[in-house]
Amino acid sequence: YLASRSAWSSTAFQVSLLCVDNFRGHKHHDQGSVNFYQGKAGGTDDWMCSEAQPFTTAPNGTAFSASHYHNVWLMGGHQQRKKGSPNLYGPVATIPRAYQATLYSYARMDCSDAYWTNFSSSNWHGDEKLNDYLHREVFHIRTGNYVVLYDRVTMTDPFTSGASDQRWHFPKVQPTVASNEIKSDNGTNRLFMRLLYPGSYSFTW
Repeated sequence: YLASRSAWSSTAFQVSLLCVDNFRGHKHHDQGSVNFYQGKAGGTDDWMCSEAQPFTTAPNGTAFSASHYHNVWLMGGHQQRKKGSPNLYGPVATIPRAYQATLYSYARMDCSDAYWTNFSSSNWHGDEKLNDYLHREVFHIRTGNYVVLYDRVTMTDPFTSGASDQRWHFPKVQPTVASNEIKSDNGTNRLFMRLLYPGSYSFTW
């Protein structure tokens, strides 16, 4: 887990990350998830990007613990696997690099082992790995509260032709789409998402 704040006041900006190398009951399929929060005077909530609400049943029949309800990837329609070993519940991911400095925070999350096909309670590992590479890097500059998030995703053969879905949950304002950029404004805060490669995508609200 990693959190980076601009200050300790109630109006501070915060970015929080979740990526753990162990998993137990009651945790979610949300390795690599990230949330953005801007506090307001009086302590009111002002989320730019958070977990989905309301907590209802996900498309695969699971509860709100599913990957569908977090700001993570779905690989070819697959969420993160349910178990990492017979006694280790959920996908295993790591933060191999993390830095906290006065003016910035940086973290690189490795979720390359979180997605497998056909996982179940009797097949805890799954049959085939879906990703060669899934890294998410987050850089928070505290002065001015700029956050850069960079995802690098490569699917394994024979899944390279499958669709990869990046899930984002905007609880306050519906984003707009123009060219290769998605934008969400909430007060003085602005969130951009830009696809670098490949050059096209589809967007579903």
